[in-house]
Amino acid sequence: MIDAASHELAGYLGELVAVKHRSPDDGLLTELVRVRHGEQPPGEERLTGHELVSLAALLLIAGHETTTNLNSGRHSHNHKRRSTDRVKPSTEAPDISGAMDAFDDEPPARDLDVLQAAFPVEWREPPLGEEDVAVWEDEHGVRLPEPYRSFITHITNGSSYGPPEDGGLLPLGWLPPGWPDQGDRDPATAFPLEQAWPWEDEEVTATDFDQRTVDVYNHGSIVLGTDDELSYWLLVTTGPQRGKIWLVSEVGAYPYPGPEAIGFVEWVQRWQAGSGWWD
Repeated sequence: MIDAASHELAGYLGELVAVKHRSPDDGLLTELVRVRHGEQPPGEERLTGHELVSLAALLLIAGHETTTNLNSGRHSHNHKRRSTDRVKPSTEAPDISGAMDAFDDEPPARDLDVLQAAFPVEWREPPLGEEDVAVWEDEHGVRLPEPYRSFITHITNGSSYGPPEDGGLLPLGWLPPGWPDQGDRDPATAFPLEQAWPWEDEEVTATDFDQRTVDVYNHGSIVLGTDDELSYWLLVTTGPQRGKIWLVSEVGAYPYPGPEAIGFVEWVQRWQAGSGWWD
């Protein structure tokens, strides 16, 4: 239970850091994000992402304990103390290193073996490498989900071989020619959906509908490719659907294959089987 809570805390703080990077305010966490991404004095190193999240956890716990101690002090003026024992407040951050390691873990070797086998060498583009992937992630304020991250880092950054058939698998950050112009994309903002959204069934105002459509196209995902320039395959990068495949078209947005979404490896395997997306 503690491990699960640590993982959730690390994930929450990691996304909060990304939010502060995109939308800075006057808070302390924003200042720490600036230290990570800004210019460093000579001889000083940047904070790593792991260090920044750990420091945020320390600040969270310290703030909680300060508030608790203040409230306890006020309470003691009005009530007799029932014990002479006191628990010493901890000023150390919780150990979330395991959670951060899990957040950054490489995928199982079998997943990379599947992806290696699915893409013939002659159809591969040069992989990006760790440095270029990390630069993209810093610029966009989000960490790519595994095993896609390792796939473009070590195997291939896109492939005209597929999937999908129409134009193949796009390199990181690319958009297909028919992509609807819905404004700037923001892969760090939370993907807005957790279940299918058939647009014709939605009863909302035109303004709300337009905004939600923009959010679906632009927030919390990268574009993997297109089918006939009418529907688009997305890999979700943030929120509860992180690492899952969604299909967005002129009629709605759907977790693939539905009702639940599958991950990148399973999506590639379905394409490799050659029996069609919906068989």
